[in-house]
Amino acid sequence: MRRRLPHEMEKDQFEQSIREAADKAGFDLEIATWNSPTPTPTHSLAEVTVHGVGSFASICQLLDEINQLARITKISQLELKTDSKPNSYPLQVTFVLVYGIGSNDPVDTVDTIRKEGVL
Repeated sequence: MRRRLPHEMEKDQFEQSIREAADKAGFDLEIATWNSPTPTPTHSLAEVTVHGVGSFASICQLLDEINQLARITKISQLELKTDSKPNSYPLQVTFVLVYGIGSNDPVDTVDTIRKEGVL
């Protein structure tokens, strides 16, 4: 399980993985918005909210593709709406990424926050 929890956030790598999953699923990814990382004594959390539009099938395939990524990713919020276009659903989903597991040293936590541009 530890190999699925990277030491660093790896923001660019995760964004690339989301874009590849969206392309494969036929989902129109519009934007990914990152929140500031949240450190805890044992690990850090990062949230990214993804907006886009797709068919119900493409949304299901997108979520399945992300579920199969090497890193562990949890959904904290999912909002699906209807659209005036047939077979088109606006989606907003927030993923939580866990990283830096096992780093319970307060100095390591502060260094992680600095590297990610929070301080």
